[in-house]
Amino acid sequence: MPELLTRMRGKLPIIGICLGHQAIVEAYGGYVGQAGEILHGKASSIEHDGQAMFAGLANPLPVARYHSLVGSNIPAGLTINANFNGMVMAVRHDADRVCGFQFHPESILTTQGARLLEQTLAWALQKLEHTNTLQPILEKLYQAETLSQQESHQLFSAVVRGEVKPEQLAAALVSMKVRGEQPQEIAGAATALLENAAPFPRRTTCLPTSLAPVATAATASISPPPAPLSLRPAG
Repeated sequence: MPELLTRMRGKLPIIGICLGHQAIVEAYGGYVGQAGEILHGKASSIEHDGQAMFAGLANPLPVARYHSLVGSNIPAGLTINANFNGMVMAVRHDADRVCGFQFHPESILTTQGARLLEQTLAWALQKLEHTNTLQPILEKLYQAETLSQQESHQLFSAVVRGEVKPEQLAAALVSMKVRGEQPQEIAGAATALLENAAPFPRRTTCLPTSLAPVATAATASISPPPAPLSLRPAG
């Protein structure tokens, strides 16, 4: 599933629920591990950022949870927009139009689940103009200003997806090179490249090795040198 998400993100909107949310976290380079508790059919009140799909909803918001795993080490490209006691309950990627819910908005225990799903669909289907979102970042580079890590990540994510024109990319890279790349810019670019990296196939068979016997001091036998060859006439 993470491999499929890596191939499709940015090409069409994606909404992940529960295991789908965890797959999104892994696809972007995060980690999924034990949550420390097992919750099946339990309600919890999560806190959210009140933006996008969570706009106008109760905060905290009662939701239904059915999971024992949870995402962590969330990469910079994903926005954590809901949590419960420090556990990630929702993420979104605005540029790719990808979002995930660890809880179940379709459950009756999620009191405003229908509205949340309605707003999520509206958010996912919005037509995003990448040129407009990248233009302020490019303008900063043209003015020799330093990008934040998030801005650098957004720029190079768009580069990997082929959304930046060659002349724009050339101007941006020259601008960064002239004034000198900053650590946060390098970090943002590296994160974007890692998120879009494809695994390189590795050999699974062992290479043959030479097993020539090695003589030790205790077992080696030393033969006397051969006698010199004598050439004498016969008769």
